[in-house]
Amino acid sequence: MKTVFDDSLEFVGYGFYLLKGRKTFYFWKAFFYNFSSYGKV
Repeated sequence: MKTVFDDSLEFVGYGFYLLKGRKTFYFWKAFFYNFSSYGKV
């Protein structure tokens, strides 16, 4: 069973993978936005 923590770990790993690209900033912006809205669902 997947948890929010597992999903966040995958997001972080994907973020580090994108460190070579220019989309990193937008990725982290979306990541933190989605992460903060987890508790509202």
